[in-house]
Parts: sequence; C-alpha cells; structure tokens
Amino acid sequence: MKKLLKFIMYAILGFFALIIVIAIFSDTSEHEKPAEKSSATFRQVDSEVGCSSKYSEDKKEDIFKNAYKNKLFTWEGIVSKSDNGRVQIKIKPTTIVSDIDIRLKNKKDGYELQENMIVKFNFIMESAGGCFLPYTGKNAELVRN
Repeated sequence: MKKLLKFIMYAILGFFALIIVIAIFSDTSEHEKPAEKSSATFRQVDSEVGCSSKYSEDKKEDIFKNAYKNKLFTWEGIVSKSDNGRVQIKIKPTTIVSDIDIRLKNKKDGYELQENMIVKFNFIMESAGGCFLPYTGKNAELVRN
C-alpha cells in the first residue's frame, strides 16, 4: 500500500512538473504572431501622440496603446546613425538627432548603412516619441527597391 501511495504521489508530481516545463518552453509571445499593419504616416502618428499633439498625456497614451503599439509600419527617412543593429532615423527636416530609433531584425542589415542615406523600412512600433525622445521600433527590416 505504501508503494502504491508513493507511486501515485510521484506520478502527480511528475505530471505537474511536465505541465510547468511545457508552460515555460511553449512560445506564445507576440513576435510569433503577425503584427497588424497600420497605414498611418509618421506625421499622423506624431500629430496624435507626439510632441505637437493637443491631447492630454492620458489620452495620448490610450491612443498610442490602442492604435499604434505593436502595429507594423512602413516609413521612410534619413539615417543619422547605425550601430550594432540599431538605426536612428530622421523623418522631419527639423530633427537634430532622430525621430525614430529602430532595432533591426537582422543586425547585419545595418552594416552598409551610411549617415544621410535615405531608407525605407518596416518595423513594429514599441514606444511613443515625444518632444525629446524618439519613437522606438523593433524587428525592423529594410525595404529594398
């Protein structure tokens, strides 16, 4: 009887351990799901949630979260810096450093980029920019013509 109870106890513990291992190693993260495409331009996004927006900070956060965060965009701009898979890009002519800071899906894609080069790129929006900080994006890919 003791052996049977011991066996049942180990079987139950093993079952729960298996469930935990499956939960840890099953990948349901958002990068596996295709991002919803947005046709919004930088100008549209910036006017609604950026420095020039007339909305309250709370409303800007809500708009960004619901309309732009984790959406796929295609924009064009001028490279201001490229280093180790991170590319800073200017879109507005008055910008000094960058309007958006993207992380390339493949770091090697940024190797040949040069300062002041015009690039078109797809990316998934991560965070909103403001008056001083750029927008940020991930899983960026350069669009080749």
